[in-house]
Amino acid sequence: MKNLIAELLFKLAQKEEESKELCAQVEAFGDYRHGNAFAIWRKMINSG
Repeated sequence: MKNLIAELLFKLAQKEEESKELCAQVEAFGDYRHGNAFAIWRKMINSG
């Protein structure tokens, strides 16, 4: 029983770490997209 609990806690910790990594990737992608949209907008404003 102790091994089962330890295994479940270990798997939970792994999933939490994977979730944190995925959140970081999503945030980075959002920053990247926002930065590109701003750069395009700025280029349009400056060319007009």
